[in-house]
Amino acid sequence: MKTGIKILAISAIIVVLFLGVFTLYNLPEQKESGVNIDYDIVCLQGLENISGIEHVKVNGTIWNTGQKNANNVSVTVIYTDIAHNKVVRNTPIEGAELLSGGMHYINFESKYLREFVLPKTVMDPSILIEWEEDGKLKTLTVKEGVRSTEEINVNPSLTIIENVELSEDEKVKLSNLIENIPEEVKQEFNTKYRAWNETWDEPNLAYASNPRMFTQSRQYEEFLSFCQEHDKTIWPLLFQKYEQGDNFVNMPILDLTYTEYGPLLDEIRQESTKERYTAEGAYIAPRARSNVMKYIKKLLALI
Repeated sequence: MKTGIKILAISAIIVVLFLGVFTLYNLPEQKESGVNIDYDIVCLQGLENISGIEHVKVNGTIWNTGQKNANNVSVTVIYTDIAHNKVVRNTPIEGAELLSGGMHYINFESKYLREFVLPKTVMDPSILIEWEEDGKLKTLTVKEGVRSTEEINVNPSLTIIENVELSEDEKVKLSNLIENIPEEVKQEFNTKYRAWNETWDEPNLAYASNPRMFTQSRQYEEFLSFCQEHDKTIWPLLFQKYEQGDNFVNMPILDLTYTEYGPLLDEIRQESTKERYTAEGAYIAPRARSNVMKYIKKLLALI
C-alpha cells in the first residue's frame, strides 16, 4: 500500500513576530475493507497577545473512508518542546465513533503555550490517532506530515485537494426544484430546522466529538419526520443547506436516503480509495466534504 502526503510550510515575519503554518493532507490507503482513517491537519505557531508567550495550535479533521466503523476513536496531540526540554500530551478527542464511507467526520483543536525563545525553534507536533477495529486497538501516527509506517509515492508539490461543487446545470435544477416547493412546506421546513439548530448550543454538546450526538433530540426527530413525510420533495432544501456550508445537514441526508440508496455510497467509497491524478500529474487528494457532494449530485439526478 502506498500513500502520499502534502506538506505546506509557510512562514511570515510581521514586524518582529514570527508565524509558522504547516498543513498536513493525508492521501488514502488503497484498502478494500476495514477502517481507513484520513485527515486534514493544520499546525500554527506564533505569538500570543500575552507578551513573551508563544502558541502552537493544531486544528484538524479526521474521517473514515473504509468499509467498517471505527469505534472508541481518540486523538492525542504530542508536543515535543526541545527548547524547554519537555513533552506535553493533549487529547482533544476521546471515545468517538467514525462511521464508514467517508460521509462523517470529526473536527478537533489543541493548543500549547510556552515562553518565547530566541533563536526561534519550530515545533512539529505529532498526532496519534487510536481506534478499535474488530475488537483490536489500531493506531496511526502523523508526524511532520508523514504517516509513520507508510511509504510516500507522490511528489508533495504536485498534490491538490479535491473540491466537488454542483455544475451550473445542477445549480439551475436545484433552484427550480426549490422554487416549485409550496411556500408553506418551505416555511415549516425552516421552522423545524431552526428548532433543531438551536439545540446545538446546549451545554451537554459543547465538547461533543461525535456529530451524531447532535441528532439525539426531540427537535431532530420532528425535523426528520417532517422530511420523511415529504420525501424527495424536501431533498433540494437539504442539498442547498449543505452546499451553503451547513455540514450537520449531511446527517439527515443520510438518515433519509441511506436505506434505499446505499449502493450509491458504495460507488463513492470505492472511488475514493483509488489514486487519481490530473493531466499534469498532480495527485487529487479526497476530502470528506467531496464525498458528501458527490452523493448529493447522484441523489439530485434521481429527482
